[in-house]
Amino acid sequence: MVNPGGKLDQEYLADLKRFCELFDIIELYRPKMVTPETLKIVKDARRELWTYNILQKETAPEVYRRIYWENFRDGVDDVAASWHIDAMAGGDGFDPHDSQRCNRQNRTDYGTVYADFNFGKILTSRRMEAHFQGLQDYKAAKLCRKLLAEKENPDARRRLDAIVARAIQGDCETMEACRGELLGLIRELQGK
Repeated sequence: MVNPGGKLDQEYLADLKRFCELFDIIELYRPKMVTPETLKIVKDARRELWTYNILQKETAPEVYRRIYWENFRDGVDDVAASWHIDAMAGGDGFDPHDSQRCNRQNRTDYGTVYADFNFGKILTSRRMEAHFQGLQDYKAAKLCRKLLAEKENPDARRRLDAIVARAIQGDCETMEACRGELLGLIRELQGK
């Protein structure tokens, strides 16, 4: 796996083609490096394609969930990583002001999962829960796509595209309603 960073220019696109010859999985930074050109290069090379984001505590849960809908729309695989899950990589996850003291270059906490040493538990966050919900959304949409590949249905294809577009524009409640629509579409496509 490689995460090819850099400046998005012609040299980068040439390098990305070379990376596709050397690596099985290409992980692109969303939104900056996920473009029609980069998607085409990786898809033409038939490589697995993942995305990652750099998100902070201040990032709304909707963003974490929306990434999966965007990945589905763009034909990206269902791995949507973010920097980073563990809140302890830079200090105490419950102290939003300690990162700068622990690491002068880091001025924010990024974590979505916290270690509670007092009670010996791992605690999640609304952002991590939204991330998990996004993965479930993706799996439902992927099943719709699989069923449509088995038996083409232009009306159902248009509905799937409309559901995905609406989810990308919506908040978590909208995305939840869109997942419900996906489940209804699955039942319909399965003839149930």
